Amino acid sequence: MTKLHHTFKKLEKSITSTKWGKTVLALIKLAEKEVNPAMLAKLNAKFVEVRDSITASMEDATNAEADSLAAYNNFMAVSA
Repeated sequence: MTKLHHTFKKLEKSITSTKWGKTVLALIKLAEKEVNPAMLAKLNAKFVEVRDSITASMEDATNAEADSLAAYNNFMAVSA
């Protein structure tokens, strides 16, 4: 298995349950049928971009949740 195929398999595992997972998996299947190295390199770059975007969105959501929890705890402390 090539390094690129290994990268695609890891990416497939990490995005299966995401909003864009099915679209990306379809692109992976198309990429496996086409063996054009330049296209695969571009597709790999797009996958990395999507993964980074998803990761950033998850981090933003986690930070927003932490901020909300801190504000709630502060409110409860003042109200008590």
